[in-house]
Amino acid sequence: MAVNSWRITHARDIVPHVPFQSLGFYHHSREVWFPDKQYVPGNYNICDGSGEDPVCQDSLWFATSVEDHLNYIGVQLGKLPET
Repeated sequence: MAVNSWRITHARDIVPHVPFQSLGFYHHSREVWFPDKQYVPGNYNICDGSGEDPVCQDSLWFATSVEDHLNYIGVQLGKLPET
């Protein structure tokens, strides 16, 4: 595992919640969570480094948004930028 790496999570994105912790999976420990559905510059949480910080995305018991997975930091994934 890289020492200086981070994972970015967005709102209710489903992907960071699978596979489930109950199956023995734990996430990379350095998380930055953008909690708002719409990107708000500067509104993010730097989590505690456990990989399962209960006040970051892991605080969402039921996070199932594919839409939030396809939009990170104001960028719609899979869509070419307008010129």
